Amino acid sequence: MYRAGELLSPQGEAHPEAVPRAGARRVDGTLGEVLTGAVPGRKSETDVILSNPFGMSVLDLAVAEPVFHVARDLGIGLRL
Repeated sequence: MYRAGELLSPQGEAHPEAVPRAGARRVDGTLGEVLTGAVPGRKSETDVILSNPFGMSVLDLAVAEPVFHVARDLGIGLRL
């Protein structure tokens, strides 16, 4: 969305190669800012938090074990 010009950075900037679309929304804050309380995660019960964890290897580690156990229990996958 950022690269397509549909979303602006927390500072209100568009991707360097994108033309901002009319009505492009600025990101409210980073995941770190939500976790530290610098910006609120949700202002109401109907708000949704979106996070793009691309490049966050810690997420890969957190998800790997449950995925492994499901694959093992189902007898699927390939052990490398």
